[in-house]
Amino acid sequence: MKQLAALFVLAATFAVPAALAQRPDAVRDAVTSRKLVSSESRRSLPGAPDGEYVVIQYDTQFAHKAHAVETLVPMRERDGSWKASGYFVK
Repeated sequence: MKQLAALFVLAATFAVPAALAQRPDAVRDAVTSRKLVSSESRRSLPGAPDGEYVVIQYDTQFAHKAHAVETLVPMRERDGSWKASGYFVK
């Protein structure tokens, strides 16, 4: 249960704006609504080295886009910290 709680805490508190700042081509429209849909711990992802990842998905509404799915992928670094390794908007 502690692992599940940690995933939800991570998903709810991870700084989405920090991931946006790392991607100049990312959507920078005003968010009008964001709802956590899922968070899943993964050991491997296509095209990425094995490691500790969390795939976090949100249903998001932007001021100029009525419906989008944001996917944020933090990865645990060797020092134990979490860093954004991917951010996608569909």
